[in-house]
Amino acid sequence: MTQDKKHLNFDLEFLDKNNSSETKPVNNQKPKRVGNRNIILTAIKYNWKKILIVVGIILFFGWVIFSEDSSNTSNYTSPTTGKTSSYGNNESNKSVKPPRSYNSLPNGTIIHSNAYYLNGSGELKIDNGTSHDALVKLVRISTNRSVFTIYIKANNSYRIHNISDGNYKLIFIQGRDWDATNLTFLIDKSFSKFRDNFPFSTNEVTRYDGVYEEYTMWEVTLYPVSGGTAETDNILENEFDKY
Repeated sequence: MTQDKKHLNFDLEFLDKNNSSETKPVNNQKPKRVGNRNIILTAIKYNWKKILIVVGIILFFGWVIFSEDSSNTSNYTSPTTGKTSSYGNNESNKSVKPPRSYNSLPNGTIIHSNAYYLNGSGELKIDNGTSHDALVKLVRISTNRSVFTIYIKANNSYRIHNISDGNYKLIFIQGRDWDATNLTFLIDKSFSKFRDNFPFSTNEVTRYDGVYEEYTMWEVTLYPVSGGTAETDNILENEFDKY
C-alpha cells in the first residue's frame, strides 16, 4: 500500500510539472491557446466542404435548366405550318439559311448540252465577276432552244468551245442557294439577257505560207465594265424557262 501511494504522488507531481511547463510564459509572452485554435480550424474546413457541395448542386441544376431553354429555342416548330426554323420563333415562317450553308454547284457544271450544235470552232468566254452564282444559256436563234447551259460560280469564268456556225443569244440568271430540282436559285435571283446577238462563223483564209481557218471568238462579262459595249435587259422568269 505504501508503494502505491508513493507512485500515485509521483504521477500527480509529474502531471503538475507538465501543466506548469505548458502554461508558463516564456520571455514575458502570453500563453498560447493551441487546443481551441485547432478545433476552430477543423470546424472551418468542415463548413467549407458543405458550402462547396451546396454550390456544386446549385450550378448543376442551373446548367440543366439553361440547356433545356437553349434546346427549346433552337428547335422551334411553327404551330401553323409545321416548318422548323433554326433561329427560334420566326414570325414569317420562312426558313433562313446562313450564307455558308447556301447550296451551290462546282464551277463549269454542264446542265445541258446539244452536241449537234457543238461541232464547230467558235468559242465564247463568259466571266462572272460578281458575288452571285450564275446559270447561263447559249440559245440558238433558229431553234429558240438552248444548245449549252452552264453553271458559273461567283468570281469565276468558263469558256464554251466548238460552237457551230450560226446566230445565238445569251441569257442568264444570277442568285444564291441553288435548287437542283427546279434548276433555279432560291435567294436574290435576277434574270437577264444580252441585248445583241452573237454570230459565229468559220472561214478558210489562204496566205502565202498556207491555208488557215478563221473562226469567231467572243468574250463577255456578266457585270458592267468600263469601256464595255454589251448591254443587258431584264427578263421575266417564264421567258428564261422557255429556252
